[in-house]
Amino acid sequence: MIANHLGNRQAQEVREETWGHLRPKLNHKYYGYVVFAYSAWGELVLIDAEFTGLDSSPWLYDDLIEFVDSYEDLSTGVYRWDGWYKRFQNENCQFQANAAREVSLVVPS
Repeated sequence: MIANHLGNRQAQEVREETWGHLRPKLNHKYYGYVVFAYSAWGELVLIDAEFTGLDSSPWLYDDLIEFVDSYEDLSTGVYRWDGWYKRFQNENCQFQANAAREVSLVVPS
């Protein structure tokens, strides 16, 4: 148990040292979108996401995976979510929008 805690603490320190400059600013709203799919086998897959003023970061990725997983009751399809994302001092986050809505895929010919 102690070794696991120390390993997690060390991993957090490495994450902060390596990607700390990509950490979302606390209490700042980042507007953007998330595109994800719900497969026939019950898998939720993150396809694309972009939030203005926020580059990719491990914190955003972790929050996106948890957010997309919250949509487990959707039928098979590809969905787009539009809204904003905010991270708080206590390491919690919030995604705010109306609802997920299904979108069609555009395949170039």
